[in-house]
Amino acid sequence: MKKITSLLCALMVLMSVNAAPAGATRELGKPDKIELQAAPRLMQLVAAQPSNRAPQADGEFVSGTYYTAEGSLYAVRGDSSFQDVTFAMPSIEVVVEGDNVAITGLSYYIPQGTINGKKAGNVITFASGQSLGTVQGHELFLLGSADGKTPSDITFEWDPEAGTLTAGTLLAECLSATTLQPLAFWQVAIFSATEPEEPDTVAIPESLELKEYAMTYTDYQKNPGSGSAFIGIDGNDVYMVGFSTFLPEAAVKGTKEGNTITFAPNQYLGAYGPYDVYFVSGAVFEYNADQDTYTASSEVYSLADGKYIDRYTSGLVLKGVVERAVMPANPSITGLVKDKSYGYIITFNVPNVDVNGEGLVASKLYYELFTDIDGTVEPLTFTPATHTYLEEELTVIPFGFTENYDFYDSRIYLNDLYSADWDKLGIKSIYFGGDAENATEIQWYTIDKGQAVDNINAAAKAMKVIVNGQLIIRQGEKTYNANGVEVK
Repeated sequence: MKKITSLLCALMVLMSVNAAPAGATRELGKPDKIELQAAPRLMQLVAAQPSNRAPQADGEFVSGTYYTAEGSLYAVRGDSSFQDVTFAMPSIEVVVEGDNVAITGLSYYIPQGTINGKKAGNVITFASGQSLGTVQGHELFLLGSADGKTPSDITFEWDPEAGTLTAGTLLAECLSATTLQPLAFWQVAIFSATEPEEPDTVAIPESLELKEYAMTYTDYQKNPGSGSAFIGIDGNDVYMVGFSTFLPEAAVKGTKEGNTITFAPNQYLGAYGPYDVYFVSGAVFEYNADQDTYTASSEVYSLADGKYIDRYTSGLVLKGVVERAVMPANPSITGLVKDKSYGYIITFNVPNVDVNGEGLVASKLYYELFTDIDGTVEPLTFTPATHTYLEEELTVIPFGFTENYDFYDSRIYLNDLYSADWDKLGIKSIYFGGDAENATEIQWYTIDKGQAVDNINAAAKAMKVIVNGQLIIRQGEKTYNANGVEVK
């Protein structure tokens, strides 16, 4: 997360504000799920109507769409601290009529809010304190500030050669037209008339054959994790697929030297909803030909919007898969936790290996959940009535199944399916490799009804950020480093 200067940190927060879709505005108050997976419904931006003329890359300042080029927009979120939400503001709309200029899209909480100003030469001036509109009964205003302490007119300067529109003042979204107490603010804001090009993703050679590998690791909470990866080697080029749970078909490219494979950091994986996802950590693997394993020497993770991690691993090992009829390793339920807004969440691990640690074909591995009420065991069946994005009833669940809303590779939101009558939860793995069905015994988790975790699911709801190049994990009021050690 980018640092906020000490001057801006001194600005007081008048009230707690959270982002959630609310038609043409973002709600003040109740947050939606803040983890990345819910982002496609979390951030439903209101698109301003584009003008008839596109802006020019150089020369005249005209109406059109101008794209966020540099700078950061911070907004108050669920814990009453500022968080970088620039990803939610990819562009603004500008209307130029003579010397009159209107800009729509500078407001985070009311994206359709518009301010009006006057152009003199290449400088556009907007009076501070213009109303952006009303959300949840609160009128919001956009204030400028040249020093971060007192309100001043808002200024922008048009650079005809670069085709950029640069704010000369802080832009603060406030509940008062005269008091600088922001709910959101732009720390520098530069917009470009040129639409940005999407970074290139790694393209796998069409003729390259990929081999399947079982992925095992430990997550930041020291819980076991599993997944599936694919590797192809073309000379000294190595291609790996499967590091991102959100973009499972995205590839990263590395270089082989002997048995060492090195992947450069910050490789672009693609767009997920409004977020750009990068394989930011890079990785170094050592290959063991006798065991057909790739072992990472450090943490490996992908990052979206510069701060949200979709899979964090330490002790990552990739084991080559050979299909055969074998017994899968026992799965486990790692927790049942309660979030005050979204109810109970079950967390679990289904190892993608057999009882001897050999890799399994991911597409032939399934798992099933069970409940126990006073000794009566029943399979847990999920339906479209309780889980909106299911198309049919689901009892036997494919390994790694997700609809990017309630189901993920290591947790499921139970929604209205949860019952306080449950005494235990069970899970078993089923493997159909080698034209045979092999299933584990049910592995039981006893529910401690007096100690359900309220308002935080550490496995599913932790906020992960990068500070000074280091992975930092926030859980409620506590902060941990990548090794799970609390940071004071």
